[in-house]
Amino acid sequence: MTVIVALDPVTRQEDCSNYHAAGNVSAFDDPVWDLNLAVMGLGWIALTTLEQFLPITHRGWNGWFSAIARAMIAIGLSVAGCCCLIGRLLIMCN
Repeated sequence: MTVIVALDPVTRQEDCSNYHAAGNVSAFDDPVWDLNLAVMGLGWIALTTLEQFLPITHRGWNGWFSAIARAMIAIGLSVAGCCCLIGRLLIMCN
């Protein structure tokens, strides 16, 4: 979130430099951040998924069930956050 605030992207389509025109423009001052931000988002999802495979102590079926539920919630939230926060900015001016 700090990276997005520091980059100060365009948050309204009316502020895009190609508004009412054809062509693709980045929402950021430096268009390289379109790729960098997408890679950072995929990295976030990958690290969240990797974290779910770290060893934990299980006690019976309830331990496995809670671990699986926690993993699904964590991965789901990271994908949803990536799509809602980063995905919206990447398609803002296209």
